[in-house]
Amino acid sequence: MDTASWLSSLAPTEAAENTPACSEASKAVQSQTSLDELQSMGFAAEEAKEALAKSNDDMVEALAFLAQRHKKRRRNDLEAEGPSRESLEVEGIQCALTPEDELVMLLPGDAHSVGPVVGRRLGDGSLR
Repeated sequence: MDTASWLSSLAPTEAAENTPACSEASKAVQSQTSLDELQSMGFAAEEAKEALAKSNDDMVEALAFLAQRHKKRRRNDLEAEGPSRESLEVEGIQCALTPEDELVMLLPGDAHSVGPVVGRRLGDGSLR
């Protein structure tokens, strides 16, 4: 048997027919794993499913989508609270406490624009 014949005999014939089904099964398992992982991070199942669908089951893109959505919600909640929220200065930086006891930085020049979470109020009332 020559080399070309031997190499062609190694090519899987039945496996090629089953590849789409195996690929679909593998994709379904990966999708469920990604969904489980997002839920373990605290995201609701429906939210996680939507993010995975919008990102074509790309876990990194889905997580970025969810984080951006959460950030927008938090920002909208804080902006809706307006001046009634508790604001304070920490090491010369204007901050505010959210209803969830997160300490968020207020962006310079606009006291209504919310920046990143920089701390949290603990049960004893102290900030960390």
